[in-house]
Amino acid sequence: MNNTKRNLTCLAAMAILLMSHGCASLKKSTGPEQSGDGLNVVVDDSAAAQHQKLAKANTAGIEDLILEFENANIYFDFDKFSLSPEARKTLAAKRDLLADHTDLAVEIQGNCDERGTLEYNLALGERRAKAAKDFLVSGGIAAERIATISYGEEKPLDPGHDEKAWAKNRNARFVITNK
Repeated sequence: MNNTKRNLTCLAAMAILLMSHGCASLKKSTGPEQSGDGLNVVVDDSAAAQHQKLAKANTAGIEDLILEFENANIYFDFDKFSLSPEARKTLAAKRDLLADHTDLAVEIQGNCDERGTLEYNLALGERRAKAAKDFLVSGGIAAERIATISYGEEKPLDPGHDEKAWAKNRNARFVITNK
C-alpha cells in the first residue's frame, strides 16, 4: 500500500513537471521592446536564421562545384601534351570556378598510360600538368594557387592493358587542396 501511494505521488509529480515544461515557451518578438533602461530593443532572429541557412546552402553548393571540378579530367592523345578543344573547354570551366572562388587552390596531376619508360612517363605527365596550368594562368588564375605533379603511369584510372584503358589513363586530374 505504501509503495502504491509513493508510486502515485511520483507519477503525479512527473506529470506536473512535464505539463509545466510543455507549456513553457520562449517569447520571440520582431518588434521593439522596452528595456529596463528605457531604450527600445529590437530582437530579430529571422535575419540570423536566414543568414545561417544561406551559409549552409552556399557550403553545400560549393561542395557540389568542387566535386564536379575534381571529377572533370582532361585527356591527351598518345605521346602528346597539347590541349584538345575538349580539354580547353573543360579547363575554361575550371578557370571560371577558380576565378569566382579565389580562396581555392588546385593540384594538377599529370598521368600517362603504361607504355614508355618510367622516366619518360614522369616527364610527359609533368608536361601535361604544366600545359593545363599554363592555360589556367593565361586565363588570369594566379600561378601560386596551382601546383603540378606527375604520377606518370603510377596511378591509372583503368587497370586494363588495351587502347581503351590507355586512353583513360592519359589524363590530367584536378584536386582542390584547401577544401
